[in-house]
Amino acid sequence: MSAFDLVRIARAAGAKLSIDGGSLVLEADNRPPQEVFDGLRAHKAEILELLGEERRAIVMWINNHFKSSAPGRCARCGDDSRLGDPFVAIFVGRDRADVHASCHPAWVAKQETDSRVALGIETPVGIRPESDASRIETRAK
Repeated sequence: MSAFDLVRIARAAGAKLSIDGGSLVLEADNRPPQEVFDGLRAHKAEILELLGEERRAIVMWINNHFKSSAPGRCARCGDDSRLGDPFVAIFVGRDRADVHASCHPAWVAKQETDSRVALGIETPVGIRPESDASRIETRAK
């Protein structure tokens, strides 16, 4: 089975795969089958390369589709400045977008989702950022 197939199977099972330094991290609400872990370990180097290529493609897509905001307007919600909620200035080349600190996580998530859809990269299902306590985290050695 190829690294690509293993990533696809893990994602179809609801897992999120990411890189942390040189480690392969798997996060899931439910423990995937042992065969998935075994395959991930056996193909770790290829999977890390594949995930790295995905990340580079996502960043490139986001940069190529970056939209500036009007000065002093949030690129996410469209509001102007708010007391106690500073802007995060985001630059791509000469383009700039202001995003409220409170809007920033949602703005980043939307950029990520839009890029994955446009690039045809499968997104994991069943992963909710608020479910940290129920996740399984495994680092393949």
